[in-house]
Amino acid sequence: MRLNRRHKIWLVLASLLIIVNICLIYFDKEQKVAKTTHIKEWTKTTEQDMYESILTEGVLDFSTENYVYFDDQLGEFQSFLVEKGEEVRLGESLYTYQIHNYYETQSNLESEIEKINGEISAIEAAISKMESFQPSSSSGHADSQIYEDDTSNPEESFLISFIEAINGAQDLGQAEVIKEQYITEKEKELELKNAELNSVESQLSELTQTGDTITVESPYEGIISDVSETLEDPLLTIQSDELVVKSELTEQEHLNVEPGLSVHIEMKESGQTKEGKVEKVSQIPENLHLKGNSKYSFLVSFEEEMDDEVNDEENTGFNDDDMNDDTGDDRDLNESINDELNNDENNDDSNNESNNDMDEVSGENQFVPGYHAALEVVTEESTNTPVIHQNALDGLSIWKMIDGQLVKEPVQTGIQMDKKIEIEKGVETGDWIAERMEDKFVSHSPFITSLQVSKVEWSHLKNDRWFRDMMIGIIAR
Repeated sequence: MRLNRRHKIWLVLASLLIIVNICLIYFDKEQKVAKTTHIKEWTKTTEQDMYESILTEGVLDFSTENYVYFDDQLGEFQSFLVEKGEEVRLGESLYTYQIHNYYETQSNLESEIEKINGEISAIEAAISKMESFQPSSSSGHADSQIYEDDTSNPEESFLISFIEAINGAQDLGQAEVIKEQYITEKEKELELKNAELNSVESQLSELTQTGDTITVESPYEGIISDVSETLEDPLLTIQSDELVVKSELTEQEHLNVEPGLSVHIEMKESGQTKEGKVEKVSQIPENLHLKGNSKYSFLVSFEEEMDDEVNDEENTGFNDDDMNDDTGDDRDLNESINDELNNDENNDDSNNESNNDMDEVSGENQFVPGYHAALEVVTEESTNTPVIHQNALDGLSIWKMIDGQLVKEPVQTGIQMDKKIEIEKGVETGDWIAERMEDKFVSHSPFITSLQVSKVEWSHLKNDRWFRDMMIGIIAR
C-alpha cells in the first residue's frame, strides 16, 4: 500500500514529535516534563479472610487420669463393684471394705468431711473474688483487697498469680479470657470437691447403719482403665470420658501458641473433622538437651458441640424394636401386592440395608483414644480484610491508579497467605493497583495501560481515516 502526500506529511510530523519528546525526556534532569507511565499489568484489591497457622500432628487421649486408693489400715478389702472398661458416674459404688475400728473410722471420716468443707469454702471464696474483680486497662494495679489476704493459702496464691496475669495482659479482651479461664477451672474443681464430699458423707452414713461395712463411691466420672487385682495402690484408675488431642511444639512454634487459639482437627484415617482450641501449653520442654531441638507439649480440647453430635450419633442407632417395626411395615405392604416369596426377598433386602446402615452409624464416630489427627493451629487471623497479590507490593509501598494518575502510597502489611498479602493500612477494597514494575514508575504521573487486543471491537475501526486517527493517537501520547 502506497502512502499519498498527505500521509507522508503526517508521518514526518509524528517522527519529529517523537524525536523531540525523546530529547526532552533525555535532557530533563530536573524532572520538569510530565512522563507518562506505561502499566502492563494491574489488579484490584479484594476482600478476604486471612490467617496464619502451624501444621502439626497429635494423638487423642483422655483429658485427665484420676486415682482411687485403699488404706488397708482402715479395714479389710471385700470386693470390687466395677470392672475394667466400665463407665462410672459421680456417686457410683466402686468397692467395699470391712472396718477394723468403728470409732477410729468414724473420726477419720468426720475429719475428712471437715477438711473437704474447708477446701470447698476456699474455692467458693476464690471464685467470688475473681468474679468481682474488674480488669483495668492499665497494668500493674491489682485489687488491694485480694493482696491483703493471707497469701500462704494455696488458693490465695493461685488466685494472685492469675490476677497478675490479668493485669499483665495486652488488652481488656485478653484479660477477660484469663479471668474466665480461672473461673472455669475453679468451677470444675468445685464440682469434684462436692462429689468427693458426697462420697465421704455417704460412707459415714453407711457406717452408722451397718456398723462395720463401707462402700466407697466414685468422686469422678469416666472409664475404669485399670483395676489392681493385687490391691496395690492405686486401687482403681479412672480416665475422664472427655477427649483431648496431645501434641508437641518446636521452640519457634512455642513462641506463637497460647491457650485459646482455634484449632482445626482432622482424623488421619477417617478424614472426619472437628473444631477445637488450645487448652494448655507447657512451659517446660519434654526433653531438655543442650544440643538438639526442644519439644513443648500442648493440649487441644474439642468444642462443646462434639459431645452433642456424638450423642446424636448414638441416638440414631437402630434397636430391635425399630427393626421389627420396619420389617412389619414392609410385610404389610408386600402382602398387598406380592406373594410370600417376594415378601421373603424384600425382607432380606430390608435386613441387608438395615445392617449396612448400622455399620455406617457405628463407623461414624472415629474419635477414639490412640487415634492420630492432623492439627492446624490458627495463630493469627483477620476477617474481611483488604488483600493484594504479592506482585503489586513495591517494598512497603504500592502504586495506586487514581483518576488517570499513578500515585505511590506507603502501606502496612499483615498476614501473607499463599501469594496474597493483607494490607492493614494504605488501601481500601476495590482500589486499582499497578503490578510488575518492570519499568521505573514515577509518582503523580499520568499512565497508560497495555492494549488488551481480545477486547478491541475491530469492526469499529473500519473507516477511511484509520491511519490519521492512529497517528493522532500516537502524537497525543
